[in-house]
Amino acid sequence: MEFKLKTEFVELDNLLKALDLVANGAEAKQKIQASLVKVNGEIELRVRRKLRQGDSVEFSGQLIDIKDGIGRAQLGSTLPRTLRPRSLRSAPRNDEQKSA
Repeated sequence: MEFKLKTEFVELDNLLKALDLVANGAEAKQKIQASLVKVNGEIELRVRRKLRQGDSVEFSGQLIDIKDGIGRAQLGSTLPRTLRPRSLRSAPRNDEQKSA
């Protein structure tokens, strides 16, 4: 199974809820803290573990691969220019240039 990110990361408990593998956040927390969830092949006990592109999650017989669903260019364009990775920055617009 694949999960495509809509943001830079997804928290582990929210992933389980989004895929309807648990009924609610309390159940997600219980399953994670009961050592029933693995991230990248190791048991994960952090409920709010941030999952990023390339991570994999095992739960209840399911293997979930975390994929980049937003694309680097799309991510960069939603951030203010100064917060974008250098590779995604464009020249400042006239309204972004500081007046002397």
